[in-house]
Amino acid sequence: MSTLILNRYKIIRKVGQGAMAEVFLAEDTKQQTLVALKSLLPQFAEDTLIERRFKKEADTLQALQHANIVNFHALERDGSKLFMVMDYVDGVTLQHHLHNKALEQDGIAFSEAIEILASVGAALDHAHENGILHRDVKPGNVLLAKSGEIKLADFGIAKATDSATVTMSGIGSPAYMSPEQCALKDLDLRSDVYSLGVMAYEMFAGQRPFLGTDDGSTSRSEQIRKQHLTDEAPDPKTFNAKLSPRLAEVLLKALAKAPEERYQSAGEFVNALTAIIPLRKQSNAKDWQDYETPDTTPDPPPEEPIGRNRMILMAVGVAILGILVWGGLRFRDQQLQARYQQFLAEAQQYEADNDYVSAIAAYDEAIRIDPDDANVLNRRGLARLVSGDAAGAKEDLDQAISLDATNDELFVNRAAVNAQLDDVDAALDDYATAEELDPENVEIYAQRGQLLAANEEYERAIADFDAALEIEPE
Repeated sequence: MSTLILNRYKIIRKVGQGAMAEVFLAEDTKQQTLVALKSLLPQFAEDTLIERRFKKEADTLQALQHANIVNFHALERDGSKLFMVMDYVDGVTLQHHLHNKALEQDGIAFSEAIEILASVGAALDHAHENGILHRDVKPGNVLLAKSGEIKLADFGIAKATDSATVTMSGIGSPAYMSPEQCALKDLDLRSDVYSLGVMAYEMFAGQRPFLGTDDGSTSRSEQIRKQHLTDEAPDPKTFNAKLSPRLAEVLLKALAKAPEERYQSAGEFVNALTAIIPLRKQSNAKDWQDYETPDTTPDPPPEEPIGRNRMILMAVGVAILGILVWGGLRFRDQQLQARYQQFLAEAQQYEADNDYVSAIAAYDEAIRIDPDDANVLNRRGLARLVSGDAAGAKEDLDQAISLDATNDELFVNRAAVNAQLDDVDAALDDYATAEELDPENVEIYAQRGQLLAANEEYERAIADFDAALEIEPE
């Protein structure tokens, strides 16, 4: 890539990378301002199907000019490369902010939470009014600028609604997916409202409503999907006694299993929240109780450090000694979980900085804490692949699949690794398995088509490309 793009955009540094695209900080020498340039990764630069999806994301952003949505400026081409030119948001993601608060054993201020939720809600209402579902509302896609601006980003899997609903495959982030997303049903704007509700629950309660279990029967992501489908969200006051019953009720309504029982728009949900917690822009408040009525339950005895660590009281009749022992163990688990999340956040930051050696080291530490998380093994494997260690990547994907043989994404990724190792037969076997698991996964046909074309099997490649276009004609 040249230093100067189109004699206008001067690349400063790489600031992030996803599965198919990378983002650079650049100077617009014509406007004398900083911008973000998003482009497809080199391996996808000549993939017509992925390029079509990239253009569709640009069209979506162009239609969604709003103060709380990352601004789109232009779609530019430099030779074979397409670039989206967008505002550069100098700040951090909400995910990073929440992680830092957790490490401080503190929580995000209620006033700050409501300001963020109001901004994201306004962005979603604008998108919905323009017939667009985001489908991946989560803290990692909310940008908090140093200037105080709050922006919703990453409309890469957003979908236009030609009617009231849209059918989709299981795309999204399992922790924040609505029940209808998990069940592969038709979606409407209330699916995004549910995802916003999960994010709000996490901000106020200090953890997400559904975390999966440790029984090892299925992958953590599958367990979370099942909980979204079948389990009622726990009372958020269980995790944060500072919440009032009214606020807990609002959060739980947003997480209703049936869409018709939820708030019918993001704005309606935010209005219910602001009726309890006044919206005060640019508040510097840091105390959890600044704008919220405290719970009226009496404080626990001083010798029981339950309130400070937000632990759950055990059943009446259990010995005080038993409570203290159990509580201490839970606190250590919380510390371990915080360390685990810290290593994952560090790994993602290193990846954003293109420092894959450090990212792999951070993943190593996370895997020492939980060696049975297939998703983290998958992430480390992809980091190894990008850093040139295809053999190490295959080891990670092999182990991930041994833990979760029902996840088609793992087989697709291992197929890419096998292709890198020139084991075409193994790659095709993995694509075939992924197709059996999810015949509607467009990436299977797009990537396999590329592999077949590279090996001059053009008829089979064309059949795969046709299949991909049939699934996603746009």
